Amino acid sequence: EWIEDAAELEKRRQAIAEKKKALELEKRTKAFQRQLPLPSKLNIEYKKRGAGGTDLHKADDLIKSEMYSLMEWDVEGKEPPPKQIYSKEAMELAKKMIDIEATKMAEAEDIELKLDSQMWQVVANCFGELVKFQNRFTRLSNLSKRDQLEVLSERFKVLFGWMTSQATKMQKLEKKVRLKLGGYMSIESSLTAKLQELAKQRETGLLELKTFKRLEQNEQKAIVKRINSLTAELKEQEIREKNLQKRFSFLQHRKWELEQLEKRENATSGQEPIRYASFENVGHS
Repeated sequence: EWIEDAAELEKRRQAIAEKKKALELEKRTKAFQRQLPLPSKLNIEYKKRGAGGTDLHKADDLIKSEMYSLMEWDVEGKEPPPKQIYSKEAMELAKKMIDIEATKMAEAEDIELKLDSQMWQVVANCFGELVKFQNRFTRLSNLSKRDQLEVLSERFKVLFGWMTSQATKMQKLEKKVRLKLGGYMSIESSLTAKLQELAKQRETGLLELKTFKRLEQNEQKAIVKRINSLTAELKEQEIREKNLQKRFSFLQHRKWELEQLEKRENATSGQEPIRYASFENVGHS
């Protein structure tokens, strides 16, 4: 029987839990999803019904009741009944209907829905002026110097805490990444070292090739010079050999003449007649 590896089982369980958490997060409000500041306590006035009995007042009461229910879920963690938790498709349909209604109202009031860069700058400036003081948002310029210092100090603490929490999360994430990619990182480091070594060898090889090509060019030029020099020496040697052969032939002929002269002188001294040989026969003997 096949038994699943404990690490793979834990990994699969974690993936299922993360997927479930992501699906649950889709049902929450945008403020909760974006981790925006939440009120410290709920305003009970949202639960009270209005005095009017018109359809508009009834709709307003329903919206307030829904808002209070959502804030209870965000602030106190009190989950609304299942019938009040809508599906993703229903939420998308509602969003589309709101967009259509907002577009109609904007066209009726001649309002431009898309904000230009100047309007976004105004929004950013207004958002930068808003601070949380005594459980409510107010403009920073409306506070005294002491209150401004207190508010900004508190904001710094919040941002510092957020940075610390993010750093902790990043350390945990980095640790997980190292555990999962440790082998790949080791292989990458080894291959990088090999590539650097090969690149170094390639550079050395190219330098040697360039050097040997330069030597080849110089040798080709030197070979031509040496061939010309040897050819000239060979011609000189051939001429010298011809001259030596002529000189040798002349001396050999001179030797023969002297030998014949000596024989003639000996013949006049009363000895028997001597038969003289020709120079050609002497050369062949």
